[in-house]
Amino acid sequence: MGLSRTPDRLADELFALDPRVRYVAVLDRNHKLVESRMRSTVHSLTGEEYDKKFMRSVPPLILDILAQLEGQVGFLSHISIQYERVDLVFFP
Repeated sequence: MGLSRTPDRLADELFALDPRVRYVAVLDRNHKLVESRMRSTVHSLTGEEYDKKFMRSVPPLILDILAQLEGQVGFLSHISIQYERVDLVFFP
């Protein structure tokens, strides 16, 4: 994904990758949430405010912790978490 994309365009492109993508959040390099959007044709499993609160706090925490190993094991490409009803994938 190019750095010249706006957060809303990036979200549109991620939704276009696969119809199973239900939600997209984009954080900037400082971990500030700049885009948070549920696919318009699906119902969220959680509330919109919960989604935003989660994305403002959890991914930055996880990414910061795991990035501490990069000097020893190489760069982090992604994090995948699977729940019974949803898969979460984070890309630094």
